[in-house]
Formats: sequence, C-alpha cells, structure tokens
Amino acid sequence: MPPWLHIRPSSVWRNRALWTLLLCVFIVSVGFGIVVPVLPFYVRQIGITPSQIGLLLSSYALTQVITAPLWGILTDRIGSRKVISLGTAGLAISLVVFGLTSTLWVLFASRMFGGAMGAGAVPASMTSAGNASLPEQRGAAMGMMGAGMGAGFILGPALGGYLSSWGLAIPFFMAAVTAMIASVLAAILLPGNTPTQAAPDHSVPSITAKSSILSNRHRWFTPGKLVLGFFLFAALMASFGDGNRQSTLALYSIDLFGLRADEVGLTLTLMGLTYVVAQVAIVGPAVDWIGETAVLFAGLVLNVIGFGLFLVALEFWTLTATICLQGAGMACIQTSIPSMISKKAGAHQGTFMGLRTGLENASRVAGPIWGGRVYELSPAYPFWTGTLTYAVCILIGALIYIVRAFIRRSQLSLSPETNNLVY
Repeated sequence: MPPWLHIRPSSVWRNRALWTLLLCVFIVSVGFGIVVPVLPFYVRQIGITPSQIGLLLSSYALTQVITAPLWGILTDRIGSRKVISLGTAGLAISLVVFGLTSTLWVLFASRMFGGAMGAGAVPASMTSAGNASLPEQRGAAMGMMGAGMGAGFILGPALGGYLSSWGLAIPFFMAAVTAMIASVLAAILLPGNTPTQAAPDHSVPSITAKSSILSNRHRWFTPGKLVLGFFLFAALMASFGDGNRQSTLALYSIDLFGLRADEVGLTLTLMGLTYVVAQVAIVGPAVDWIGETAVLFAGLVLNVIGFGLFLVALEFWTLTATICLQGAGMACIQTSIPSMISKKAGAHQGTFMGLRTGLENASRVAGPIWGGRVYELSPAYPFWTGTLTYAVCILIGALIYIVRAFIRRSQLSLSPETNNLVY
C-alpha cells in the first residue's frame, strides 16, 4: 500500500476538534443545499419575474464576494470559534425571515444578509482546521473539511426536494434549524477563541547586512508569496471554469443527448460521490505525501482532460465518466489550496482563507453568466472555455515556478551561507 494511503492511528481521524469542524461544515452545507432545488419554485410562487429571480439568486454570492475577506480578517483577530458561531446564527435568522415573507425587498434583504453572515463559516472552519492539525497532516485535515462540505451538498438537495412536499417554505425553516445547530456546536465544542497563531516564517531567508536592503526591496516578491499568489489565482480560475459547467451541463445533456432529468441528477450525484471519496481516501493523504503543488497541478490537468473529453462523449456513461474525472480534479484543487494557505499564510490564515472564498464566489457569479451567454452561440463553447481556463492556469503556474526558481538562485547567490529557503 502506498504511504499516502496509510492512515496512522495518531492521524487526523483521532482529532476531536477536526471532527467537530467536519460536523459543522457538513450541517452548514446540508442547510445550504436544502434550499437549492426549491428556491426558484418558492419565489415564483410569490410572483416575482424571471429577471428578479436571477438577481435574487446572484445577490447571495455577490454579498459573499465582499464580506468573505472581511470575515477572514476578523477570524485572525478574534478566533475561528466566534466567527463560525456568529456567522451560522446570522444565516439561520436570514433563512427564517426568507421563509416567512412575500415582500420583494425583504426577500432581497434576507438573502443578502444570509450571504454576508454565511460567508464567514467556511474560511473560519478551514482556518481552525489548519490550526488544529500538524503541518504533516494538513492535507488530510483539509480533505476532511472538503468531504464534509461535499457530502452536505449531495444530501441537502435530496432532503430539500423531499421536504418541499410539505410546503415550499419548510426547507428554509429546516435549513435554519441546521444552521443554528452548527452555531451551538461551534460555540460549545470548538477550542477557545484564540486568534490565528503565526507559524515560523521561512519564506524570506536570513541574510547578511550588506544584502538586507535588496531583500527588503523585494520582500513582496519572495518565492513563498509568489506561490501563495498562484494558489489564490488557481482558486479564481478553477471556480470560473467550473461555473461554466454548472450553468450549462443540464442543457447540454438534454439538447445533445436527450437525457432525462433523473439521468442528469444521477450524473451529478456520481460526480459528488467521486469528489467526496477522492478527498478522503486519496487527495488529502496525497497532499501530505507529495505536497500541495503536485496535487494542485494534477487537479488542473484532470480538469483539462475532463473538459476536453466531455466534448467528444458519445452517450450517458462516457459523459458521466468525464464529469466524474472533473470531480476528482476539483477534489485535488479544493484540498491543496486551503492546505497551502494554512501552511504559508502564517498569522494571516483567516485573511487569506477569506480572500480565497471571495475570489471563488466572484467566479461563481461570473462563470455561470459567461457560460449561459456563450451557450447561446454554441453548446460546446462553455466547455471549450473551461478547458482553456484550466490550461491557462497551468501555463501561468509553470511560469511562476520558473520565476520562483530564479529568485531562489538569486537570493542564494547573495547569501550562500543560508540554506533555509522555502518555496
């Protein structure tokens, strides 16, 4: 058995704080997924127009683009526990208000408030998971968090569809209950509200006095900061590419293959299962064994292949296989990025986790809009866009790592006596 598939008894699976965080993100994800299948039907029942529905759906993510980085900064100052508890409690309140009202401006206000409050839960949970795990277990810890969210997103829509038979407002109230449960669990079970601790920073080498001026002038272009910047860029690009698929997959499957709704649902379910299983069993341990960079590039390559093969799929099962390949690729990306941030951001983990969430939400707004527009020109264009997006990310990443190597050689030539360069 490869070393990265072996789970040691002293691994993250015995970490109580991580299990608490896993439960919190799972509950929040279930709560979010519950409302997804019924939200358009609920607001249409109220009588608003299709354009207003689109704006209402986008307002949640747009609010998160703005507030997620602010929550990240707050996490670094007051600690993850308070942020998770406060954010999920606010989300619960917004869901109750949304389920009780039929007034348009209140619907928008509650939806935007929910987006603003819910934006803090995921980056704070990732930050707390980083603080609760050892560096050599960081990949497995982030894999657990990602798997918890993925499982919630799989179960949530199915539960929401079932609950809607009792009334279209019922899923919103149930989602509020799950969010409040997560808030209470975070407040009671998570470790104390200790602000993010700074990890030893080896990204800038210790140098002699005669070269210190040069080092200060280039301190924002250190190898570590370049790599961290690329991982944030990858988060932006990956979410944009994925957004092209999310907004057009069902249309493509119906228009070109004549699939039924249940067949499209089965495809997405199998993709979600691939995502969850890959994160827990393979990707998380692989990050700890071969490193975040290798796993990130593997995920980008898998998505290039998956999007490319999607365009030549011939029937249901080949289409499903390519979608599952993309799910495995996203598992690599969504695990390696928070792991790298937790290791390299030092005392600013929360800030960078929030920035990552904001960038991803911005792409989740722009990606579906772009995908829907170019689909009208040709059903293949959204998937060509996805292929090119991931390919460009690979090329830019390769360029950044070439620049990183050049900077490391330059710094080493200035101070040959130092050998503690990292990234």
